[in-house]
Amino acid sequence: HAPLISPAMWRRFVLPCHRRIVAALPVPVIWHSDGNILPLLPPAIEAGFAGVHGLEPGAGIDLATVRQQYGDRLALLGNVDVRLLCGEDAAAVRADVARSLAQGGPGGGFLLSTCNSIFPGMNPAMVQAFFDAQSELIEGSGLAFQRHDD
Repeated sequence: HAPLISPAMWRRFVLPCHRRIVAALPVPVIWHSDGNILPLLPPAIEAGFAGVHGLEPGAGIDLATVRQQYGDRLALLGNVDVRLLCGEDAAAVRADVARSLAQGGPGGGFLLSTCNSIFPGMNPAMVQAFFDAQSELIEGSGLAFQRHDD
């Protein structure tokens, strides 16, 4: 699992465009990408992104490692494996939600989400299991939703 283009090519061809886009927008910008984006996180920070969405576990992304290395500079969004929402195992969905919350949740800067979008072909019962597990585990964990106005 690796990025489609090398970090050097990303810096040369993509970073300048991303810098201009982020600088032109009056709001924090979140970058979405699939795959193993670990080598691209430093240039994403250089581009000025406020956060990153995806963090695909099936591509080898370990949320705890990303949080440790970049969580002070990027908001982290995602990490629940969408492949589980296409299946039939609600217990596996719940376990993945619990894993993501444990690795990303404490201390703020993490928004639990799937590592991609909710899309046609997903099992509606597993999508509901995702939302149910999210509500139950957050409520029972002592994690709080916090508003930051900065």
